[in-house]
Amino acid sequence: MKIFLGYLIRVISVFLFLMLILSVINSLFYERHEENGLAYFIGYYLGVFLGFLFFFWLLYKFYKFGSTLISRSKNKSKITEIGTE
Repeated sequence: MKIFLGYLIRVISVFLFLMLILSVINSLFYERHEENGLAYFIGYYLGVFLGFLFFFWLLYKFYKFGSTLISRSKNKSKITEIGTE
């Protein structure tokens, strides 16, 4: 069960990472801005970049948690196999 949950977490985190990439590309290149000030653009791009880094870090930790679940389950099954032999 934990192996399935680990793989599910990994798939969800990769999907969310792809959605994050598409959202950043959309906000940086395809949205039209009404403001023309340099301070607005610096703040906007800095905010998008910092938000991307924060959510990338969260998704990376989520992905690593899924990998940890998978490795613990595989190690536990190996230990029980050794114990039954």
